[in-house]
Amino acid sequence: MAKHVILERYTFTPSTKTVVVSGKYIRAESLLLITNVTTGTVIYNFSDPTLGATSISLSVAASTLAAPNTGTGLETTTIVLEYDTTAMSATDKLAILIDEIYHEISPSETMRDPVDKLRVSEPQSLIDTDFEYGVQNTKWETLNLFNNRATAYYLTPTRAFGTISNVTVSGFTVNVVINNTLGITAGQPIFVQGTIDPVNADGWWQANVVNTNVSVLYNTTSNAVMQAGTIFDSTKTILYPAAYFSNAAIPMAGIGSIVGNATPIVTVNTTSAHGLQPGDGIYLDTNVGILSGT
Repeated sequence: MAKHVILERYTFTPSTKTVVVSGKYIRAESLLLITNVTTGTVIYNFSDPTLGATSISLSVAASTLAAPNTGTGLETTTIVLEYDTTAMSATDKLAILIDEIYHEISPSETMRDPVDKLRVSEPQSLIDTDFEYGVQNTKWETLNLFNNRATAYYLTPTRAFGTISNVTVSGFTVNVVINNTLGITAGQPIFVQGTIDPVNADGWWQANVVNTNVSVLYNTTSNAVMQAGTIFDSTKTILYPAAYFSNAAIPMAGIGSIVGNATPIVTVNTTSAHGLQPGDGIYLDTNVGILSGT
């Protein structure tokens, strides 16, 4: 709600104690106060039973659509006061205070263009002003679901403590050279971000080999493409240790057998429906079970 004072567009007839406001509907519950500014007298107050109104009526002039070239379609509010205004003058200035159901703003002339629209300018840059000063390697956290099942998670503060100096690719194996592997163990999920080949090397993987304070190796599902012998970006590449959600796996108790064939195919037989589909990625952890991949 917004209070608004009407200083014009009205007529005052003291002899009949009538105030007519043109161009506006004013409902009784919106009318708050009418003051005769010239004499300094309150002649209507919504909260004072002795300063009420005998009647408040609303009308509208005939519309030009209903009768072409006649009428104005102007809304009018007629207020007949209880206060005796017969001693006042029709030229006295009134201030009519009403409570609008909306907020209205009126920009200064310098903020409006020649057709009275708000002036705008194309931004030159965007500044994040939500008090997050400092390095933000990930702006937003997301929950990745695979077949509507959450698999792994990481927290931004758990980023690898070491400094990555290089990332190379050999076949489907990615080698992250890092001087501190604290918090990373073989078989643990990891999240890699910001490589030169984000399509094939970024995302959720499983650390296959961890050479203490030397490197972390993980396998991808497709060959990453190196540029100048690396996929490392010194300004973006980062590795996060992660963990599996509790009860996210198909437990080992639900696996009937795991069979390796002469071809590079491993067959896993489950004792119940697993919910996986052809092409789905999986993680296999002999301590946990099978987890959906990404």
